[in-house]
Amino acid sequence: MFLEKEEMKFIVLYALKQYKAPMKSETFYDIITWDKDIMGFFDAAAALSELDTGDYVEKTFYRNEECYALTENGAKALELFGEKFPKSIQNKI
Repeated sequence: MFLEKEEMKFIVLYALKQYKAPMKSETFYDIITWDKDIMGFFDAAAALSELDTGDYVEKTFYRNEECYALTENGAKALELFGEKFPKSIQNKI
C-alpha cells in the first residue's frame, strides 16, 4: 500500500493516541513497522521527526526513558483530520 506523507503523519499521531502513555521509540517503531503495509522504518522516522519539530509530538521522559507523546496540537489535528486515512490501517494499529 502506498501512503501519502500526510497520511503517514496521521498514522503516527493515531498510534501515539491509542497507546495512552508516552511511547518508547522502540515500541513506536515495533507498532508502526510490524506490517509493511503501514509504513517502513525510514518513513516512520521521517514522519515522527517532522511532527516533533512541528509541535504535534514531543519527546519526554517516562519511567526514566526517552519517549514520545502526543501534544495538544497533535490531538487537535488528529481530531480534525484523522478520519482521512483508511480504517483498515486504523484497525491494524
